[in-house]
Amino acid sequence: MNNLPPVFLDGKYTGTHYSGELSLWCAKPWSAQAIIEAYTQSEMFYSEITFDTSFVLIDYARKRTIAYRDFFGLTPLFYANTGNRYLFSFSINDVVTSGEMAALVNYRHLADFLNPAKKISIVDNQTFFEGVHRLLPNHVLLLEDGQEDRIFPAKPIDVEKYKGLDEEDYIRHFEQIFTESVKNAVRPFSRLGIHISGGIDSSSILAVTGSVSEKPIYTSYYDIDSVLASEQEFVDMMLRRYKTTHKNVKPAQNVYEISEEVIRQTGVPEAMLVPSSMLSTSIDFFAENHIDGLLSGRGGDQVVGIGKGYLDELYKQKKWRALQEAIYRFVDIRYDFYKNQDVLHFFWVASGVIESVKKFACDFMLKKAKQNFSLRNSIETIWVLNRYFSCWGGEVFETMFRYWKAKKEKKNAAGSGIFKPALWQKADEEPNDLIALDTDKLTNKPLSAAQKSMISVFYYALSVRGSEAGFNYLRAKSMKQEHPFYNTELLSLTLNTPLKLQFSKGILRGTIREAMKNYLPEQIKNRVIKGSYGEYGEVAFKSMYETFQQKEAGKDRNHAIWELVDKDNFDKLATRILNKTADFDAVVIALRVIYASIWLDYVESLKQ
Repeated sequence: MNNLPPVFLDGKYTGTHYSGELSLWCAKPWSAQAIIEAYTQSEMFYSEITFDTSFVLIDYARKRTIAYRDFFGLTPLFYANTGNRYLFSFSINDVVTSGEMAALVNYRHLADFLNPAKKISIVDNQTFFEGVHRLLPNHVLLLEDGQEDRIFPAKPIDVEKYKGLDEEDYIRHFEQIFTESVKNAVRPFSRLGIHISGGIDSSSILAVTGSVSEKPIYTSYYDIDSVLASEQEFVDMMLRRYKTTHKNVKPAQNVYEISEEVIRQTGVPEAMLVPSSMLSTSIDFFAENHIDGLLSGRGGDQVVGIGKGYLDELYKQKKWRALQEAIYRFVDIRYDFYKNQDVLHFFWVASGVIESVKKFACDFMLKKAKQNFSLRNSIETIWVLNRYFSCWGGEVFETMFRYWKAKKEKKNAAGSGIFKPALWQKADEEPNDLIALDTDKLTNKPLSAAQKSMISVFYYALSVRGSEAGFNYLRAKSMKQEHPFYNTELLSLTLNTPLKLQFSKGILRGTIREAMKNYLPEQIKNRVIKGSYGEYGEVAFKSMYETFQQKEAGKDRNHAIWELVDKDNFDKLATRILNKTADFDAVVIALRVIYASIWLDYVESLKQ
């Protein structure tokens, strides 16, 4: 039992809101009054919480503390039980520098971070520091005097609210909900910043913002001197239609130093293939213009629904003729772009559209047969491939050979030789207090396999950690970010939107295309291919590795990172990347090793 009352550690950023015997710390201060009113007016507060912000509310009269994290986990909330009292904060840094607990590395979590096999794992309550936990998305931590501490799921979303509508109704509801979400996102801010890429998501954010708000809008576009990433023509279309103060920005050159800065501000290592050096110049532009609110197009792919699951639906229903037509449309629309691409090369791209359709169909059908293996399924698969796709033994055996080759290469996959046995030992250690997010508790009804797969994407550990780091990085710059696509009403709508509507005759993302047709130029509405920034990951790695070699971690074999990573094999992997003989996965792994080494140096500095 704790002897001291809980304490919140970073009110300097958010302010403390008082109401009688209540104190509230809120990641979105503009929601504070509504939270206090809801608590004081309802006895069912715990089961009715639906706010889009994390908060900690302390009721001193009742000796009660309620901590809550928003549904999507976009605003962070961390806690630690020191044995004497609970510490709460939106920042890990404030907890480990409070003087009330030691900054100790959670090596199991660090091992998960480095482990390539864990890149799509669902988030759990562990952090990079021992004893510091994250409150899971849409969960409540309740502390009451004389009672056991409780952590439990908050109110689930209603997944059947929009069930059984006509296609026109799904499109109409999407436009209404999305427009209202943008209005709510804009409301708290005086000057707005939007990074635009020319894609459907960021263009929709700008279009609706420009239509519903008269506040100053500043926009930026990342120009990385890459043909694959260039989307300037689409950006120019949006700028001609919606007037903003705009700047094209280049990535920063001091990649390593910016990663050090990000780690100091967030308390966690970076994780992405594209590091913060690409984002920092855009953030600096917004800061120079006193932007207080950024609007992000992140989440559009997940919330709106891509629609490729329509192929799975047709397979399950054994609608072979419709599946034949859907695969043909999907391949035909993309073929002209991909056939001349060296970097963005897909296995199914062949000498023509028909041959490409055959390769795509063989891969799709054989994977399905493998998932549900039986003699009957195998015979049916061969029959369908022959009858509807004119695939004979050659195409089938070619696909199976590619599977065998991929399996063989996986044994020698990038990163498999650079990690020491200590990494796997630490990764297998299960802490007694580990709690993984149960996505079944997020909805009021059981989901289909396709729906469950869709909703899980929001809660990959990498995504949630990215939201936490981004919140604190921007907060240090006196900015906050809103994500209009991350809306529970939009999610509920998409979970019920027919996959055929989303598939949109192979173009994909049909709902948003139709809903935004009056806002977007025709060329953007019908875009199929997005720019790829993966090439910048290689450029960033080269800069990072050169500086890394000059730093202590790159030279000192006694550095903590080399307890988990074999230095000689890491240097060999780095050489392959620099010689362009390694894939993107290798770049991600190598970058994470360097990020982890910077973070370990940061942790060591906390002890001094």
